[in-house]
Amino acid sequence: MVKIIDSCIWIDLFGAKTATVVREVARHALIAESSTLCEPVQFEVLRGCHGNARRQIWRRMETMPMLPTPHDLWRRALTLGEICYDHQLIINSIDLLIAALCLHHEVTLVTFDAHFQKLASWSKLEVELMKRPS
Repeated sequence: MVKIIDSCIWIDLFGAKTATVVREVARHALIAESSTLCEPVQFEVLRGCHGNARRQIWRRMETMPMLPTPHDLWRRALTLGEICYDHQLIINSIDLLIAALCLHHEVTLVTFDAHFQKLASWSKLEVELMKRPS
């Protein structure tokens, strides 16, 4: 089973202020054999980091398979956004792109973000919601 690892997990793995227990949960998600990458996640993670962190993340991302981006990804994300809006759920644009790509490829999204689980209740999105240890 292929799984897209959401941006929040990457950020927790490489974040300077991330607690060690949370970092370990994130690391296990990323090293799983089923872990894969998509362009919206890559964009979101790399645009928000600099210097050594960016180089380290880029090296790790180069070792992972990349799911192709469908040509109609923006249209699919717009449709998901309309569904969310109708259910009074606001999800940012990048997360809608990630969800649309997961739906297109019929893969599971691994995330810490609970709003994806709400979206899954109105769509066929498969979500593996991880909990940050406290």
